[in-house]
Amino acid sequence: MRLWVKIGLYISAYLPLFFILMILNDFACFPTILFIICLVGSIIWGVIIWQGKRQEENEYRVISTQNIGKDIVAYIVPYFIALINYDFADWKSIFLMVSLLLILLIIYIRADLLYINPILLLLGYNIYNITINIPSSEDKSDEQKLVVITHRKKIKMGAKISVKRIDDDLFIGEIL
Repeated sequence: MRLWVKIGLYISAYLPLFFILMILNDFACFPTILFIICLVGSIIWGVIIWQGKRQEENEYRVISTQNIGKDIVAYIVPYFIALINYDFADWKSIFLMVSLLLILLIIYIRADLLYINPILLLLGYNIYNITINIPSSEDKSDEQKLVVITHRKKIKMGAKISVKRIDDDLFIGEIL
């Protein structure tokens, strides 16, 4: 996945946090700027998903599936709790928040946690690691692993799915 796509997913994941911080801090400059950045990132992701729906689609049979969106609570809650009490009038607090967010960005990208995104889940999208069966010309079939975002439907083993590429290894899918 391209770096700008990874950073976009990361930024959009923190929209709820910065909305809360903006309200708690009476629309102070720093949390408001961070909220606006996250809002723009979320809008860009909406456009990327919308564009992905317009791509050429391919149909496959699902061999295995794992919902990875459910891991979100374990990942997000500790950071929300830690960041709620920041004092944005103090430069040390701002420095600590920026440092923490940069560290989280590096972890988020290297550990491939990009798909753990509360905005996607709030909008009704489910995120899955799936293995698909790709028919080949010699009466054989190959398997390929994909990350698929579906809207309001669960992917089950054996299901037939139509996928459209959003990025190198990220697809939007529809159960057939």
